[in-house]
Amino acid sequence: MRSRRALLSAALASTLLSVLLALAVNVATGGTLPGPLAPLAPYAWLVVAAAAAVTVLVAVRDARAADEPTRPAATPAELRSAGGYTGRADDLARLRRAVDDGHPVVVVTGPPGVGKSALAAHAAHALRGSYPDGQLFAPLGGGSGLIADPTTVLAGLLDALDAPVSGPTDLDRLAARYRSTLAGRRVLVLLDDARDAAQVRPLLPGAPGCLVLVTSRSPLADLDGAAGIELAMLGDDDALALLRSAGAGDRVTAEPAAAREVVAACGALPLALQVAGGRLRARPAWSLADLAARLRDERARLDELSVGDLGVRASFATAYRDLDGEQRTAFRALGAYPGRDLATGAAGALAGNESIVEALVDARLLEAAGGGRYRLHDLMRLFARERLAETPEEAAPALHRLVDWYAAMLAGADLPAAEAEAENVALTVGHLVDHGAPAEAARLALAADESLLHRVEQSHFLTISRDRLRAEEAVGDRVAAAKARTRLGQVETAFGYVGTGVALLTDALAEWSAIGDPDWIAFTRQGLGTALRDAGRHGEAVTALTAAQEHFRAVGDERREVQVLGDLGSLMLSRHDAAAAVTLLERARDLAATAPLQVHERGWVLLMLGTAYALVGRAAEAVPLVERARAEFRGPANWSGEGYALIELGNLADAAGDLDTAARRHAEAMAAFARVDHRPGMAAATEAAAHTKAHSGDPHGAEAMYAQAADLFGALGNRANQGLNLLWRAEQLRALGRQADSDALVAHADTLLDGSDLPQADLVRARLVSE
Repeated sequence: MRSRRALLSAALASTLLSVLLALAVNVATGGTLPGPLAPLAPYAWLVVAAAAAVTVLVAVRDARAADEPTRPAATPAELRSAGGYTGRADDLARLRRAVDDGHPVVVVTGPPGVGKSALAAHAAHALRGSYPDGQLFAPLGGGSGLIADPTTVLAGLLDALDAPVSGPTDLDRLAARYRSTLAGRRVLVLLDDARDAAQVRPLLPGAPGCLVLVTSRSPLADLDGAAGIELAMLGDDDALALLRSAGAGDRVTAEPAAAREVVAACGALPLALQVAGGRLRARPAWSLADLAARLRDERARLDELSVGDLGVRASFATAYRDLDGEQRTAFRALGAYPGRDLATGAAGALAGNESIVEALVDARLLEAAGGGRYRLHDLMRLFARERLAETPEEAAPALHRLVDWYAAMLAGADLPAAEAEAENVALTVGHLVDHGAPAEAARLALAADESLLHRVEQSHFLTISRDRLRAEEAVGDRVAAAKARTRLGQVETAFGYVGTGVALLTDALAEWSAIGDPDWIAFTRQGLGTALRDAGRHGEAVTALTAAQEHFRAVGDERREVQVLGDLGSLMLSRHDAAAAVTLLERARDLAATAPLQVHERGWVLLMLGTAYALVGRAAEAVPLVERARAEFRGPANWSGEGYALIELGNLADAAGDLDTAARRHAEAMAAFARVDHRPGMAAATEAAAHTKAHSGDPHGAEAMYAQAADLFGALGNRANQGLNLLWRAEQLRALGRQADSDALVAHADTLLDGSDLPQADLVRARLVSE
């Protein structure tokens, strides 16, 4: 370009000099100049000389300029360090794929502290070889509250490119100069912490060839042509690696349990792990166990997760400050929630309306977990509680709305939907009792009881029932507390805690007798009879169940009568009175045809009747009844019921000599119980499998399994069944020639069986004496 300019200057100078020279020659040979120029004739040669000198100077200057090499454009290298980056191989691969697919803009998004800037910086360093014309960096301040003006940012970028703008510096003029400067070049631009798409658009190159990486809490969904990379919390391995590199070092290897506890307390949030590592660097004498202990107190955890100018609370606070007043109120309301995740309706109830919940998701203070659910990170939950503590009067209305929603949902939901909320309901009931709202807790617990009735495989139901009694006692309503005590005694028994069940139901019966409510007296007697049966106190169980059955028959309560007849039939089976069991259970089956039973209640009647038929030699009728019972349990996904049906099918196969089928059925039963962690069923399945081992002539295997069954019953406090399994184990030890060990077990078993009247125990003792 400069050489062309030199040639043009020379041509113009030559033309001008030729004209002047012609005029001078004309004067020298006697010619004249035009009238106005005539007085200048004596100076013509002087003008020609001066013009010639100027022409020479211009030509020399332009020739030199033409020979000088073109100065290269600036090649900035502004990327900051990628410190704090660890792991995230999958996220990095997704980003690289987006670049390879031709996206000119890639937005790395996620909640505060998740490591967006570290990943983007690491990726930018890895990609810079593909962008040889430079790498630009601009902090946009979206999460700091100091939002960078695009005009100021563009001026800085142009300075870095050695293309400053003189004169007016309005946004449009700067953006145009920026796009022109980048045209035809390959430059990588990292824009960190953008607030929104409007802040980013003026900073985008206009032509292809450049790459822009943007980090933002917002997904910038309205940024055309951009690919999004959403970051979640770190996986366990990456979180431990980050803790190590941030300052824990070899302590991670030396104290693996404490390291995992610290990661859990940090919620695998990269910023929190960076701060935790910084605390360890600042306190080299601390062990990881020391730090873990300091993080256990949730009330002080955010205080502990702060070092220097880094802090989890400060990071969250910037996002909170960006909310409007209504959104802040909604966020504070989430601090009243004790659960881990929320259904859409629950979130809307707490926040006041569902639409505002999405605004909190956009602000990255709440996570949309999919499936109509939301999740609050553990540390964000603590931050919300701190903000709620500033306006404590907002907690009670929020929780009242939540209880209203749960009560309505439980009343109308199908069983799977109700069970899906069981843990959160349990946490909410407990929270309400602990925070001075027992009436609300009792209201929610009662709604859960009615929805989850007899769901003995739902472990949270036991927690709800225990907190219901605490709530009613705190309210001070005598009748309501007695109802809660009866219900809890039944639930404790169903979960295998028969000792606790007997104690609660005995107390409840005394209370009902004082109150004088015949229906609840009978209902409590029914529960007590079942608990006494499972505790091996059969004589007392017969008395309690018979009295209850007579009352229900007298008042025409067919459903309760069917239940009690089933309980009596089961008791007769335990007492080895199969004929009496058949009579009771056939009556229960006939009543069940018209009684308003739930599906699983019919299943129990069929299962026990099938068992009774097998014991009286009617095996051909027993098998289809048990199979029908299993089908009844499968309908509502009653895994404990199916487990007991599988135990009986295994027992029937065992009695028929098909020991392989028996073993397979018992294993299937164990799997069904384990699926819902139903401890009494697991103990019963182990006991049944031990019987099959014994029948197959495997005393070693049988002895080991009886020991397992005894341990399982012992963990539940079921002394009678623990003692009975020890007697069976003693038989196997006797068969193995270990007389002394067998005698010691019998003595221990007798202690456990003291006060019980189990016919089975007497039969085993008789066999041991005869050997």
